[in-house]
Amino acid sequence: MGSGYVLVTGATSGIGEALARILLTAGVPVVACGRNRKQLDSIIKFGKGIAIPYLYDLMDTGCLERHFATFLQAHNVEIRGFVHCAGVYPIVPIRMMSDADAHKVMDVNLFSAMALLSAMMKKRVNHGMLESVVMVSSTSSIRGTQGM
Repeated sequence: MGSGYVLVTGATSGIGEALARILLTAGVPVVACGRNRKQLDSIIKFGKGIAIPYLYDLMDTGCLERHFATFLQAHNVEIRGFVHCAGVYPIVPIRMMSDADAHKVMDVNLFSAMALLSAMMKKRVNHGMLESVVMVSSTSSIRGTQGM
């Protein structure tokens, strides 16, 4: 990949945090997206790469595309890679899952990624820099388990 940043969602815990730290150790510039300010601050000081925090709760998909586009332009950042690690997974049988829980899952796991991609695909925002996209999922997409 050429110059530019890698956007990592879910960068404040789990796979997203581990990936952000690995990229920064390798000197790769990262935009670390998460909803925990303290954890984001810890990530951006890690390794030898440049890290820019993007504090945002991906459950709020309504204005995400516009907000992220404004963020990129304000920081003069271009995204070349996108790894969507953010995800929620309530452990509850589907018959007991509320509509609100189901919407939360779809907003964070799918619709937020679509909004971010939509912003990055705009030439005036990201200048055609996006080269690769990775969407992380769980083994539950292949084989479910009780309560999930």
